[in-house]
Amino acid sequence: MKTNFPNIKGYEITSLLGQGGMGSVFLAKEKSSSRQVAIKVISGSIADSTANEAVVRFKREIKVCASFAHPYVTKIYDGGVQSDGSLYLVMEYIQGKSLLEKVDEQLLKESEARSLALKMCEALSYVHAQDIFHRDIKPANIIHLSEERSILVDFGLAFPTDMTRLTETGNAVGTLQTMAPEQLQGKDVTAASDIYSLGATLYYCVTGHYPFNQENIIAMAAGVQQKTIPWAADFQKGLSRKFCRILQKCLAPKVQKRFQSARELEKALVEKPTDEVVPSVSAKAAKTKEQSKSNLSTIILLILIISLPLGWKSYRA
Repeated sequence: MKTNFPNIKGYEITSLLGQGGMGSVFLAKEKSSSRQVAIKVISGSIADSTANEAVVRFKREIKVCASFAHPYVTKIYDGGVQSDGSLYLVMEYIQGKSLLEKVDEQLLKESEARSLALKMCEALSYVHAQDIFHRDIKPANIIHLSEERSILVDFGLAFPTDMTRLTETGNAVGTLQTMAPEQLQGKDVTAASDIYSLGATLYYCVTGHYPFNQENIIAMAAGVQQKTIPWAADFQKGLSRKFCRILQKCLAPKVQKRFQSARELEKALVEKPTDEVVPSVSAKAAKTKEQSKSNLSTIILLILIISLPLGWKSYRA
């Protein structure tokens, strides 16, 4: 009901758009201009912390985000702290399907995934240059408007490199399936953390699976650190070895083994694959079976050839 909506000065909230572990997103109308906006109210509070400096920094960084002007990055208009200590962000309201919805209908081909990745690399390069990290890149946070345009949305968890966490201090903050290992451990994030999340998103787009899908955060952390991520080609035919290797590098558990910047990832993506398509697991099994048959035939033929002189000699005797 409307009476349960938060009261944010200057905005009239009309409906709930979505809700998750890190907050709720509302559709609202800006009273001064009547334009529709999306408002994310972030879970948690800073009311009881000694965070006056953090509030100042948060408001300062909102101004930085409000200056964003990039075709693949959502516009951020405003933000602040409510009387109960919760944070809110006022963002551009974009109508369109999320990447999650699109992929649920049909997996992306490699060419489509590469095109999407290049757009997100441009978006991340722009954002990282402002000293801002997204920290929650996932299929649901990319709006697919057309083949030419996709937009990175929901900067509700984005903070500058020197920003003290305002919520969940010392704990993992983000979406488990796409979080980098250092995020899972509650450590500081870097550009490489966003690269990991983008890699996990791309992996999902071409396979329909996340690299790790455990719901328990402890199991998830252990999985990222200990298990080998299955090759994407094991789930979908037609992926090149180079693209699979790019995904593996994005998803390297150790930060230093990943692409260190969006530009570095972009450079790898624009290089055309020259290798063969990776066979699927079933194709590999079939190939192995055929090779086994071929090897057996060769052995039988060699035995027959070796036996011929002996047989001919015995026949003549």
